[in-house]
Amino acid sequence: NVRELQNLVEGAVSLAEKEIDAGLIRSLLGSPAVASPEPLDLENLEKRHIARVLKLTGGNKSEAAKVLGIDRKTLQRKGF
Repeated sequence: NVRELQNLVEGAVSLAEKEIDAGLIRSLLGSPAVASPEPLDLENLEKRHIARVLKLTGGNKSEAAKVLGIDRKTLQRKGF
């Protein structure tokens, strides 16, 4: 969807040190879907995505919220 693509591009721009390369895009997208021991419901996927973005931002919640396109308070309400 267009909003997801926009958030991905904005996140890549925020996190890129010099140039946006394929490795950064792959890390924002996450690894390809593989069999997971946990159920893949929307809430679980959202939590995994937020955790991945937090890791990429070095735990910076304000930056992670910006990359995700949500308010920092929303990030906190989601338990992060």
